[in-house]
Amino acid sequence: MKKTIKFLKYIFIFFTIVYLFCLILYQTNFIHWGMQKFCFRTQIGCIIEDKIHALMTPFNFYKVTYKNSIPKEKYIDIKLSPDELKYIQEKIIYFMEVGFIEDSSNEWRNASTLINGKYEAIKYKFQGTSTTALKNSRSIFWQFYKKFNIKENIKLNKTNFSLKIKHKKNSKYRNNISRYNLITTANSNIASVTMNSIAKNMGLLANEAEYKIVRINGLDKGLFVFSEDYKKEWFEREHNITNYSIIKSIDDWDSKDPGHYSDLDLTIEYKEIKTIGGYNDIALTKMELLFEAIKSENSEKIKRLINIEDMAKYLALFTLYNNNHPLSGDNLKYIYNHSTGKFRLIFRLEGSAKLMKGPIAKFNYDLFNSVYTDEYLTYKLFKVLLRDKDFRNKRDKQLLKIINNWEVMVTDVVNKVLVNNKTTILKADDKGISTLYKVEQLKEVLNFHKYLTKKYLEYNKVYITRRLENSYNYLTIYNDSFSSVYLKSIKFKNIEGVIFDKKIDKYFPPIKLDASLIPIKEKYKIDIGLEESDQIISFHFINQLTEKKVDKKHIYYNRSSNKSLTNFSLGLNKELFIIDKKLKTLIVKTGAYIIKDNIKTPYGYQVVLEPGVKLSLAPDVSVLIRGSLIAEGTKDNKIIVKSLDSENPFGTFSIYPENNNSKVKLTNFEINGGSEAVLDGIYFSGQISIHSAKVFIDNSSFLNSKSDDGINIKFSEVEIKNSKFMNNIGDQIDLDYCKGVFINNKLIFEKYEKLKNTETDGLDISGTDIKIKENIFENFSDKGVSVGEKSYPLISMNTFNNNNMALAIKDSSIAKVENNIFSNNNEDISLYIKKNFYGAPKLILNKDNINLNIKNTKGEIIYQ
Repeated sequence: MKKTIKFLKYIFIFFTIVYLFCLILYQTNFIHWGMQKFCFRTQIGCIIEDKIHALMTPFNFYKVTYKNSIPKEKYIDIKLSPDELKYIQEKIIYFMEVGFIEDSSNEWRNASTLINGKYEAIKYKFQGTSTTALKNSRSIFWQFYKKFNIKENIKLNKTNFSLKIKHKKNSKYRNNISRYNLITTANSNIASVTMNSIAKNMGLLANEAEYKIVRINGLDKGLFVFSEDYKKEWFEREHNITNYSIIKSIDDWDSKDPGHYSDLDLTIEYKEIKTIGGYNDIALTKMELLFEAIKSENSEKIKRLINIEDMAKYLALFTLYNNNHPLSGDNLKYIYNHSTGKFRLIFRLEGSAKLMKGPIAKFNYDLFNSVYTDEYLTYKLFKVLLRDKDFRNKRDKQLLKIINNWEVMVTDVVNKVLVNNKTTILKADDKGISTLYKVEQLKEVLNFHKYLTKKYLEYNKVYITRRLENSYNYLTIYNDSFSSVYLKSIKFKNIEGVIFDKKIDKYFPPIKLDASLIPIKEKYKIDIGLEESDQIISFHFINQLTEKKVDKKHIYYNRSSNKSLTNFSLGLNKELFIIDKKLKTLIVKTGAYIIKDNIKTPYGYQVVLEPGVKLSLAPDVSVLIRGSLIAEGTKDNKIIVKSLDSENPFGTFSIYPENNNSKVKLTNFEINGGSEAVLDGIYFSGQISIHSAKVFIDNSSFLNSKSDDGINIKFSEVEIKNSKFMNNIGDQIDLDYCKGVFINNKLIFEKYEKLKNTETDGLDISGTDIKIKENIFENFSDKGVSVGEKSYPLISMNTFNNNNMALAIKDSSIAKVENNIFSNNNEDISLYIKKNFYGAPKLILNKDNINLNIKNTKGEIIYQ
């Protein structure tokens, strides 16, 4: 008996030591590290990790350690009435019965939230469509049943959900954010939070998110992901998008095939749309054009309808994450920008990264088979683009940029997300350590994908046959590479044994992809001009993506037969213009012309107006130039664009080049009596509008516009000088998101008395960095210069005379003002916030101007 007791005592001591040892390992993360590695590859690993967690949780020292270290801004306090709690329970029951969160039954409800020590009125409703979280997550409301005697019809101790929150317009916002989501951690994990941060840093339409602890009526309800909603303020503040439509598939899941997918996903009838700035019909018309291009697999038309650079970044990052869930059906949100006529996509991740299966032949195929079947119609947009060699090259360049800047673009962002959220996660979640280790899983997947991507980008094989036929010989080449290769030169030996390097300078496109994105080969021909007796020794190929020389062991060469390739030609036939196809130029010779029908020039063609050209445009008629414009008149022979009927304005004379390196040059140019128009699905707000170009204007006049702007320029580099802007209704000139100089111009409104009730501005800038010097601003019923939306002007040596407000500084702008003349203005300078999602403006003022009439509603004045 004594021996048995002694044996049991040893057994007890042994297991106590083992338990304490495991506890130490648990607290120092070793067990988590091992189990996470195991869990990452097998289901049994996850089960074991959960069991260990359950055993060790009562001894979790982290929550004690971090209990008092959470800053107050990491908490979100919400107050709900007993009726609202009952409503939530009833809606959860209903949504679980119908199988999805039904939009028509998900109305906005009243609640309040704590902001700076005071409860502000808010509206809330359920976020999302799926009921997965409602069925599978842990409780956040069970504590209320007892307190408010609410009947428990379902086990809400196993229920969770996400919320949409919106503040009232005149209330205080949370961190200057009026609308945001509180997403249950059952629907969003730290890996997707991290990837969205990477996407935001890349300039994609992605929201940075952070973890918050939500308290309902003072009770701690656990961890949520806080992110700003995709609304008007966010688009303008973060991406300079002010006129847009959000379009997505209808997400009611009570259709014949419930879920994210529908066989109507590529129809506008199956879309819901929300628009800022109007023109819903235009957005849907453009979307139908996009869908027609997708269904006909016309990549050139698709590329004209999308923001190509943005889409390249978008697909590059999704490739690294390899989870197609957000690309599927009603998960996909299209943003149509009415100012550019282009679509972009919201970058939004849920779920975990998925390992690519390889080999690299399936590098592009893997993404569309990672979670769901590759038959979803919404995937076709991406598949058609990836089959286009030029677009795929842009996507691959973005991948290469990420790989080459991995520390900054990936590792540093991952570490920042960990630092910003670690304490909150450990405090709020019993499984906080396990949650944080999901980042280790993400790192492991991303590092593997980095390795696979590097192999894909650097892969090169070139197969060459020299074909001989009588005295004619040439090469046929298969480029078995995922990037273009450049044949710089060929080394050969002539019949006398002398070795030469022959310059070739020839590019070969990358591997083509079939409908499933599996590689297919393409054969190319090149005439190298060698004698049949010349012997080729070696080839100098360069990978155009990596700019590395292709190793000679990857170049395969033999001799055999020939094959020809067909040619094609480009035809253009436009009246009014003299066409030079070779130079892609359209010339309008000196003379007077009456334009009675809209004109739209071909993409990439430069238009040249000779001195003395006079274009008279009929009412509502517009001209859209889709390339550079050179209009250089002389002092005695101006170029004039005017309305044919002085009482009825023409539409717009607008320039929208194919790329932002295109030039617009206007000298001794005059435009008079125009308005505005929507052309090609793009809204042009001025009688002359210029988007995305390098703009030079000198000794020109912009007169009598009946639209918002006498001239509107967006997203451009500008040099504007020695010009007149007069009597245009609205703004004389509007510069949106531009950079450059505005020097020695006259901006005058001569009809001030006749149009007292019309608000007129001189120069209106938004998001613009510009030097404004030696100009005259006179007789404006509203503002001489309006500075808004994060603009940074230097305003010096100007004259402001007889304006309501000479100078208005608004909305996070910083203006430096020096050595100007202010005369007879109602207000010389006014500082205020017009859009409350921006911060206060700043005025940097010369001390000599201390006696100016300044109205400072909400801003900062710094005297130098």
